[in-house]
Amino acid sequence: MARKELSALNLDGPVVEPAAPAVEDARPTGLRVEHIARSFGQRQVVRDVSLNVQRGEVCG
Repeated sequence: MARKELSALNLDGPVVEPAAPAVEDARPTGLRVEHIARSFGQRQVVRDVSLNVQRGEVCG
């Protein structure tokens, strides 16, 4: 929203402008892992797990 539009709303307090976008990073975006496996002794507890997370995405 532009400053003029915000002032028309009659809000109390200062108007905060959004920060400038960060400088783009030359590295690939996000995180990718493929075919992950995990064992404890002879017991395999994770087999063939893949995950792709985009930059800015939150997983839980």
